[in-house]
Amino acid sequence: MGLFSKVDGLNVLHLFPQDRIVSQMRERYLRVLQCNKNKGRIIVMIKDHLKFLELAFEEATLAESEGTYPIGAVIVDNEGKVVSRGRNRVFTQEDCTAHAEVDAIRKAGHILLDTTNKRFKKNDLTLYTTCEPCPMCTCTILLSGIKQVVWAADDDEYGAIRRMKEGPHFINQFNTINYIASPSLDLENKQRKMLKEWNIRRGIVNTEWEAK
Repeated sequence: MGLFSKVDGLNVLHLFPQDRIVSQMRERYLRVLQCNKNKGRIIVMIKDHLKFLELAFEEATLAESEGTYPIGAVIVDNEGKVVSRGRNRVFTQEDCTAHAEVDAIRKAGHILLDTTNKRFKKNDLTLYTTCEPCPMCTCTILLSGIKQVVWAADDDEYGAIRRMKEGPHFINQFNTINYIASPSLDLENKQRKMLKEWNIRRGIVNTEWEAK
């Protein structure tokens, strides 16, 4: 696996805490660093990535002590400032969506969102997590606009950033779901009208939410 991979515009860096693997990754990383240095790009040194992963593990330890999945996350800006921390709270809050990455993104809302103009801000944030993000967290990361993710351990069962890029994975998860799409044209147009007016209020005139 390469040091960096790109998934729908998302920069993904894989790091592993084991000494032997870290040594190998460090050597490969320094080669990438030298290559990018020649292009004038600034890359955070690997020791900083490991430092922020250790902060994510602090959150994972807290989650474990609270009786839920031991997974933690932190979000860091391009100056190395931690803007939010998150940890898994699925069983402590009885919330199936309370994953560590989602928790961290929720707490970074003041950085990610322009509440005055009702827009998403462009950001240069990196999300560090102790475990590869699942399908829900991967989609949340993409929708948040975060462009770089670093995780400590691959998740070969539910890890999604790599696999969702490759093709139609997790199809079996839909086998237990029944859905009924748009049973009422009146109700569909009611929602379309609300979203169209919402977009117009925030300056988006050409909207996809026209009535059918």
